[in-house]
Amino acid sequence: MKVLHLAPFVEPGFAGGLQRYVLELARFEARLGVEVTVLTAGLPGRPPRHLGTPPADLRGSGAAEPVRVVRVGSVAVLWRTPVAPALFGRFLSLLSAEPVDVVHLHGPNPAFDALGLALARSAQRPALVVSVHNGYPAAQGPASLPARAASAVAARAFARLLAQADAVLVPHADALAALPPVVRAAAIRRPLSFAPPGVDPSVFHPRRDVARARDEVAFAARPRPEKGGLVLVEAVRRAPGLRLTLLSPTRAAPELPRLVEAARRALGSRFTLVPDPDDETLARAFSRAAVFAAPSLGLDTFHMALLEAAACGAACVRSDAPGLRWARFAPVAPAGDAGAWAEALARAAGRRSELGRAALRASSGFRWAWTAEAALAAYEEALARRPRRSA
Repeated sequence: MKVLHLAPFVEPGFAGGLQRYVLELARFEARLGVEVTVLTAGLPGRPPRHLGTPPADLRGSGAAEPVRVVRVGSVAVLWRTPVAPALFGRFLSLLSAEPVDVVHLHGPNPAFDALGLALARSAQRPALVVSVHNGYPAAQGPASLPARAASAVAARAFARLLAQADAVLVPHADALAALPPVVRAAAIRRPLSFAPPGVDPSVFHPRRDVARARDEVAFAARPRPEKGGLVLVEAVRRAPGLRLTLLSPTRAAPELPRLVEAARRALGSRFTLVPDPDDETLARAFSRAAVFAAPSLGLDTFHMALLEAAACGAACVRSDAPGLRWARFAPVAPAGDAGAWAEALARAAGRRSELGRAALRASSGFRWAWTAEAALAAYEEALARRPRRSA
C-alpha cells in the first residue's frame, strides 16, 4: 500500500502536536510495510527540501526509519495558513508520477483542505482519508469579527471536504464535541474511526535522576490563546507557593511575546521560559514538575503534551474542554476560571506521587503502533468502499 500524508509545517522549529502525530504515524506505518510520503509546506525563509529524507529531528522520537518528506516553500503565512504557490502543482505531480492508494489529509488547514477538495472532485482518485485534529480557533477562542467570519467560511469548506471523504479519523469520541457544529455534523455522517495519538516510552518516561520540584507548574504548548496560557499565569499568581515553567517553540509563535510579558509582569522570578525544547528537555521537565497543566479553553481534540507528561509520571490537571475528557486520570478545573485553577494546582501539587502514578498507568494504554494499526484499518475499509480503478 502507498500512502501520501498531507500536513502543514512539518519541519524543525514547528513541533506541534499535529506534526508529531503525522511523523510518528508515518514512521510506524512504514514499519508495517506501507510506502509513505509526507507532503508539506514549510515556513517562509527556509529553502524547500524536495524528495529527500528529513533531518534527524523530523524522524520522530527515537526513529530508526527515515520518513520521506516532500517540502514546498511558503512565501508567507496568513492566519496560520501557508501561502505556497507551488503546493498544488507539487501535489499533482506526486500523484501522477507515483500513484498512491490513499491520500491521508491532516486538517483543518485551508491550504491543505483545498488540495483535498480538488482531489475529491476527481472520479479516478485514491481513497481520501481525513484526520480531524482540531476545530477552527477563531470559531471557539477570542477573535475579531473578521477572523470569526473567515473561520466560519473555512469551517464550511472543511465540512464539504469531510462530506467527500471515504473515511474520517478523530482521536476519540469526545473530540467530536470540540468541533464547530458544521464540522461535527459532516464528520459523523461519514465512516468514522478513532485513532488516538501514542507516546514513545523510550523517550517519555520518569527520569529517576531528576529531583522532583514541589512547587513547579509545567506548561508545554504553542502559545495560542486557545491553550489558556493567560489563565494559567493568573492562576499561578494567585497561588504564591507555586511557580510556572513555560516550554514553548519560538518559531512562528507570534503570541509568545505577549504571554511571556504577562507572565514576567505577574510572576517575576516565579516564571521561567524554556525556548524550543527538544524531547529530552520536555521529558526531564515533566519528570521534575510538581504539576503539568493543560488549561485549554477549546480547540484541542487531544493535547499530546498532556499524554507525554503523564508518561513521565507527572501529576496533571486539565480543563473541562471536551477534547481533554480522555485524560480521566487528571483532576479537572473549569476552563477560563483562574481562581479554580489556582486551587486545583495547589491540591495536585500536594498529591504529586498519587496522581503521577495514576497518570503513568493510564499512559500505557497509548502506543504509536496501535495508532498506525487503527489508521491502516481505516485505509483498508476506505479502499473497500472505493470502486476499483481500471488498469
